Amino acid sequence: MVDVIRELHDNKFRSWCSLQKRLSGYLTDKLTLDTELSKHRGCVNCLQWNKSGSRLLSGSDDREVCVWEPLGSREQPLVAAIPSGHDHNIFSVKFVNGEREVISGAGDGRVHHLNIEERTVLSQWTCHSGRVKRCCTVEDNEFVAFSSAEDGTARFVLEIRERSRERERKRER
Repeated sequence: MVDVIRELHDNKFRSWCSLQKRLSGYLTDKLTLDTELSKHRGCVNCLQWNKSGSRLLSGSDDREVCVWEPLGSREQPLVAAIPSGHDHNIFSVKFVNGEREVISGAGDGRVHHLNIEERTVLSQWTCHSGRVKRCCTVEDNEFVAFSSAEDGTARFVLEIRERSRERERKRER
């Protein structure tokens, strides 16, 4: 890094691109494997960090959603492996409802709503005729979810808060 700084000071970089190339090479040379997350039995198609960066979701061809804490002091970083109920590969995962739940989208054209602690499917929607490629939430409201798919559509999937309230009412009865 000292060499890069010295060259920058001496104005030896002819362009911003040459500086970027030199810096990125320096930084990537410093990368090392910290933690290997091993659980899936198929290709991992999607990863999603939570807002704080403490938990990571993964979705795979094995149709499971895994919740990890790879940066903590836990000996085993796997928090939960959740059978998604999907019939095809998972292509998108997203934390919802205070990171207690997950939505997943898969090649079966469905979006599933999963509970992490109970490792159960709470709801499922067949809302696409093609593979679901992305699930997302509104930035300031993780209770509203959307999905997009290879069928050329983007759809409003659910208002998670209402579903969560309904479940709580049923438990109280």
